Amino acid sequence: MRLDFVAAMRDHGTVEKPFARGELWVAAQVLVLAGHLVLALRFARPSLLALSVAGAVVLTLGAGFLGVSMIQLGGNLTPNPRPLEGAHLVTTGVYSVVRHPIYLGLIVLCLGLTLVTQSVPSAVSEVLVLGFFHLKADREERWLRATYPEYATYADRVRKLIPWLF
Repeated sequence: MRLDFVAAMRDHGTVEKPFARGELWVAAQVLVLAGHLVLALRFARPSLLALSVAGAVVLTLGAGFLGVSMIQLGGNLTPNPRPLEGAHLVTTGVYSVVRHPIYLGLIVLCLGLTLVTQSVPSAVSEVLVLGFFHLKADREERWLRATYPEYATYADRVRKLIPWLF
């Protein structure tokens, strides 16, 4: 009887399918970022002070960009790639420079950590971090296009992950 009730509720839009909001992407993100952190710390070989200082600056910029992005997204903020029901599309502030500034902030944080620790495995992992967020953004954008008709125009004029480049 319970399964019939859940199926009926799902048919009426009351219950979503498991992982319908992209929760597996969030779990994968935690693993990717944790893996990057472990590689950076485990294989840290800071020998060039200039790189460590540059890394600290990059870490600070990444954290600042991440924080501003989250604040500007406001009540629309969710860890899941699927937009919240009733949310609106944000295209101003840092969102006028890059479509996924939170992902950019995390990518920059990872880069800063790589520079501070001067870990070669962490540098290789940085490529994986960028690739992961590229794929997650692609999935998120399918949902954004389906939710917001104006998203296609926005995507035509604003880069996905790296301002003015990509």
